[in-house]
Amino acid sequence: MNGEMLVSTGGGEHKLTIHNAPGTDAVVKLKDRNQETVLAMYVRAGATASASVPSGSLQFQYATGRNYSNDCGRFLQDMQASKDPDYEVYETTRQGNYVYTSDMTYTLKRVSNGNFQPSSMSNSAF
Repeated sequence: MNGEMLVSTGGGEHKLTIHNAPGTDAVVKLKDRNQETVLAMYVRAGATASASVPSGSLQFQYATGRNYSNDCGRFLQDMQASKDPDYEVYETTRQGNYVYTSDMTYTLKRVSNGNFQPSSMSNSAF
């Protein structure tokens, strides 16, 4: 189901939004610096899903494919995994009476000269 949380450490005050391109479903993950998954969410092809995110330095990873298996935790056909080589810091800051939280949005569609350049990763590392 679109937006289904596969792994969650209980949410948080930050927000992650994923716009998935038509064609293949996706599973997105946020991993901490120890490569522990703090969030994993299923996003259908052509759909948008959002999740609450805890504070921390987190790496965005995603896999696309067909026929996702909850039991295996992977796509059974045409799986391709990618990651942001950097970590994004989800943090709350305060300035005077204002409180600011992180709000990250990713669009999973290849665009030449886009502002997000994922690097490929092995399916087993995902």
